[in-house]
Amino acid sequence: YLPLAEWDCNMNSLITSFEIKILLSVLRQHFPDIENLGSSLATLHVVSREYTGVGMYVNFSNNKILPEDTIRQLGFDGEIIIPKLNSGLGVVVTVDNGSINYLELFTYGDQQWDGDSAGASVIEPVI
Repeated sequence: YLPLAEWDCNMNSLITSFEIKILLSVLRQHFPDIENLGSSLATLHVVSREYTGVGMYVNFSNNKILPEDTIRQLGFDGEIIIPKLNSGLGVVVTVDNGSINYLELFTYGDQQWDGDSAGASVIEPVI
């Protein structure tokens, strides 16, 4: 378990530690041979955060941190546990030409989520 600190949803330009830990876990699952992903993720610029009621999109500016030919949606086989959510969060990371376009977080079912990650944990899949 990786305990995560509470984060400020109003700071649009800075990536949060919660977002970094999720992205790092997803990318390690799909690109286990790429080194220094953590330091690359820390430099991502957040363009916006869009709250949907049952999740959120975190949109990033153009950044090439993955192989240039990478174009796909990346899922996550681990778990993201938020204490106030019954079933945790799902995640999809969309990559286009090596750039992370956005991180999508969503609840399962219709449970509402305001983006608060207080007490969250990321459980990486056993590979």
